[in-house]
Amino acid sequence: MEIVNIYIVSLLLTTVMVLISTQPLPNLTNTSGHEIVDGNCTNVTATDRVYYDHVDKAAIPLIIRSEDVHYRGDSIIYCIQALNQKNEETGGTSNITSGGVGHSYVDIDLESYRSHGLEFYVSIYASNHSHADPRLL
Repeated sequence: MEIVNIYIVSLLLTTVMVLISTQPLPNLTNTSGHEIVDGNCTNVTATDRVYYDHVDKAAIPLIIRSEDVHYRGDSIIYCIQALNQKNEETGGTSNITSGGVGHSYVDIDLESYRSHGLEFYVSIYASNHSHADPRLL
């Protein structure tokens, strides 16, 4: 009887651990998906653009193409755009993995779908107004 109780408790604990580990982590708005537009991107200025890259990788059969974008700066980021140039069926995904709006750094993971290419325009805008809430700029 004691072995059955130990087994049931063990099974219950395993089930709880699996349920906890599969819960999604809290994520900021617009920080992952087909493309990213995060922060206050309505009134960006060319002088505030601190990073720009055109990530373009050709398709390779059966291969998933990927690119990591890293930015480190001194100003506070208030807008991040990773604009996918392919449609939702062939374009792949983008995901901010650390930093982002409100920080002076960001890491973005870009990934194609299997057998498809990758093409994103990535722009990061930051301001020296570190005393203000960057989402309000």
